[in-house]
Amino acid sequence: MADIRFDGRVAIVTGAGGGLGREHALLLAARGAKANVLAPIARTRMTEELLGPLAPKLDPRLVAPVAAWLVHEDCPVSGEIYSVGGGRVARFFVGLTEGYANPELTLEDVRDNFDLVRDEAGYTVPVGVAEEIGPLAQRLA
Repeated sequence: MADIRFDGRVAIVTGAGGGLGREHALLLAARGAKANVLAPIARTRMTEELLGPLAPKLDPRLVAPVAAWLVHEDCPVSGEIYSVGGGRVARFFVGLTEGYANPELTLEDVRDNFDLVRDEAGYTVPVGVAEEIGPLAQRLA
């Protein structure tokens, strides 16, 4: 399976706006494809009741221009997630906060420093595991 290449191909992963969809896109990109995740919010027969009064504004035709752009040869990105609904397009990403570190970490440390763990100031957007582990290794050095 490692020999399969997708050079020059384009892929869109849909319906999996979270980490799993992004991981699929990154795997395809590692094999040469341009791949992004499309997380559509659109009216369908399944979602009409769930969306209530918002449903009429979430025309699925408004998702198509984003899908078309993400597979266009001029689209500069790969491995990203885009939320699309009602004419709005937004990049969706997972961020990594500075957090809190203690080589003798205890439950009480986590409790007492949870605000630091959750503080979004200075967050980064790692592209993969290596970009997550690098800062951790520096902090533990």
